[in-house]
Amino acid sequence: MNCVVATFSDAAKALDHFRKKCDACDMVISDVWMPSMNGFEFVRRVKEIKPGVKVMLMTAFEIRQPEFEKELPSTKIDGFIQKPGTTKSICATIERVLEE
Repeated sequence: MNCVVATFSDAAKALDHFRKKCDACDMVISDVWMPSMNGFEFVRRVKEIKPGVKVMLMTAFEIRQPEFEKELPSTKIDGFIQKPGTTKSICATIERVLEE
């Protein structure tokens, strides 16, 4: 598997990059809380550009599925990463989501 990772601290720049390179993107991982645009809005926009891309959200807060469904009723979230997480657990979650 060939893996290329791009990281951003600005959601608007990440979205611009995704628009330009979405054909090469299999997965997007976003924090829920970011400056300039929250993770809910970011992944909603990502899914508008490429509906089939796998999307994962990260949060340090307790993950409650009903809350995410309320914020993103028509956007499928493929996985969640609870922070802090170990490298092993994060990699296992990413592998599971990519295999689905």
